[in-house]
Amino acid sequence: MLLALDVDGTVAQTHQAALDRLISDGYLPGDPNLACWRSWRLSESFPGFDERHLDSLFADPTFYADLEPFPGVAAWTQRLRASKHEVHIVTSRPWGLRRVTGDWLSKHGIPYRVLMVNVQQKNLYTRAVHADCLIDDDPNANPTHLIDAPYNASMDLSPAVRRVSHAQLYSLI
Repeated sequence: MLLALDVDGTVAQTHQAALDRLISDGYLPGDPNLACWRSWRLSESFPGFDERHLDSLFADPTFYADLEPFPGVAAWTQRLRASKHEVHIVTSRPWGLRRVTGDWLSKHGIPYRVLMVNVQQKNLYTRAVHADCLIDDDPNANPTHLIDAPYNASMDLSPAVRRVSHAQLYSLI
């Protein structure tokens, strides 16, 4: 089986880390947690928030180096590899983040065969390589399996998309 696997919000706990950084930098008030992030646009969850702060954070390579993987994801991808499944990491991160992304995956023991960055239409990549599934937290990527998260909970899904938690995903494949 060939799996196309997203990084941010799927393998890496990017969104909580972003909230933590934005709070510590003084761009968000109080103590919001990931459950507060109810849409893709952070300003919809936090009125008055300037999205440029998030864009700047996501453009900073040092931000990604300290991200934590979701619990169990490394063991799951290692089991996939041991079972002769092929993992392609497919991310919309820009080209300038390719090295930090590869280093992060290696550091956390997440095996993959191909690392594709700057992929804006993951569903097209998935079809081009004949992947059996695309696992992502962004419903706009047209995944076959959507990682359930507060920021995508209210989005309408195609009937072909299966919404799953990480634990459910690990038991499926």
